[in-house]
Amino acid sequence: TTTATTTTEAFDCVIVCGLGKFDFLPPKHPAKELLSMMKVNPGLETWLVELESWDEERFGKTNSIVFGERTTNFGTRKGLPYDSRPYALSKDYADSNIVGCIAYPDDKLNKEEKEKLMREELKLELGASVKRVIGFRRFHWPVHVPPEAEKKDFFDKLHKLQGQRQLYFVGEAFSSAGVQACIDWIEEFMPWHFPMHNIAPSAK
Repeated sequence: TTTATTTTEAFDCVIVCGLGKFDFLPPKHPAKELLSMMKVNPGLETWLVELESWDEERFGKTNSIVFGERTTNFGTRKGLPYDSRPYALSKDYADSNIVGCIAYPDDKLNKEEKEKLMREELKLELGASVKRVIGFRRFHWPVHVPPEAEKKDFFDKLHKLQGQRQLYFVGEAFSSAGVQACIDWIEEFMPWHFPMHNIAPSAK
């Protein structure tokens, strides 16, 4: 509907896939308080290095490894420390000693200090020396729900808002990061909010 001063559009439903100003929401809509809790975290530091050697007997020709005691907190709400020490490594090619590793950054350290920690950690965990550094890059995760918001029942509150006035929230920002997390979440979301018996036969 369009008048001389405004334009109004009608939708069957609105599906939110990320963050924005959400000007279409009323000022005191409960979703605004929840969405204000979301953050962009410091991201990850990624290293691409060539090793002097690779122990195939211990680790195989290719492998993805989460280091030592850090596996205790990997993938949990407690998370891993932001100390610039690599916590995981991937070797993708059998005919190469080039590996990639990742760390949560400590921004109090400069690049030289971070490289020293990286070399120490690979020596400690793999017994391997770094022959050369090929690349170093900071990678930022998208907007996510931080642990302090989880402790305030963010996901339970969001679940209760789903579908109110035909408004839905989907995507990695709301389901937690990673392909598998999105798949697991959407498999619950779809039958809960859009059961197949409510969908016209032609749309199935």
